[in-house]
Amino acid sequence: MSSADDTKPPLRSVMQPVGDDWVVVMEWPDGVTDGGPSRLVIEPIDKMPVGGLSSTVLRHIDFRSAIDNFRDQIAQSSARGSFDMNALYAFDREQLRSALREGVTREYLALLASHYVWAVDRGQANINDFLAELVGRPVGTVRGHLIRARHEGLLSGSHGKKGGELSDEAEELVEPFALARIDEIGRLDSLRRRHSKKAITPRTET
Repeated sequence: MSSADDTKPPLRSVMQPVGDDWVVVMEWPDGVTDGGPSRLVIEPIDKMPVGGLSSTVLRHIDFRSAIDNFRDQIAQSSARGSFDMNALYAFDREQLRSALREGVTREYLALLASHYVWAVDRGQANINDFLAELVGRPVGTVRGHLIRARHEGLLSGSHGKKGGELSDEAEELVEPFALARIDEIGRLDSLRRRHSKKAITPRTET
């Protein structure tokens, strides 16, 4: 047991009232998805009760309910994470396809090159297939667009060699797309935070 340093529990935690006078926050370390908590923080809801903590208070902590609540958090977090990634993927796909609808412009080539560089940097498997799915064009077409981006000086490196860097011009062309993507990430993060606040609402039993 220890005194709480924060008034707001972290995401991987469950808050539970204990009787009328106390509240306990149970915390789990990152990577743990089941079992009991690793840390308890118990503090008075209002003024310090006469006599302070006692074994009677501790016996009223409902570990089973807290673990069930924690499992619910994990399930909801996994679902939100999957939703966020799918939503961001859909946003990237629409950006690329919308740009291509204007033709094979330098803006489109720079945006495609930026997604190629990001995919290489994060170790994406089957990069050409991944980009072809994003763009909605055959692999050969997308590969040809990347070659053109290199020939036009938007992407460094040579055909057949993975990787490269965007040119200064490409960085400028991509900036509006990148800013829009940052705004979308912020929107998704705001949605996740609102869901997270709901997830840590203590479960009450009747």
